Amino acid sequence: MTISSNAPDDGWPRRITLPGARTLWIRPITPSDAEGLVALYGGLDEEDVYRRFFSGHAPPKSFVEKMTHVAERGGFGLIAVMKEAGGTTRIVGV
Repeated sequence: MTISSNAPDDGWPRRITLPGARTLWIRPITPSDAEGLVALYGGLDEEDVYRRFFSGHAPPKSFVEKMTHVAERGGFGLIAVMKEAGGTTRIVGV
């Protein structure tokens, strides 16, 4: 596994090279990540949803959209995006 950065001034994003020609990118969350987060949460089973949100259901899209605007409120959030060998990408963590 190799960790590197393409933005030496602030350290973001971080690239982690994984086996199988996969790459994991860690970067600040942006409003354009809302749809990917909805897909991520929608793919969780009931137990995982409960562990993440202390609820039996994933949050509504309005909640997810608010999460992606955290920087506008003085906060900071990170997101993990997996790039597969074939070039497809998906959010795998927040």
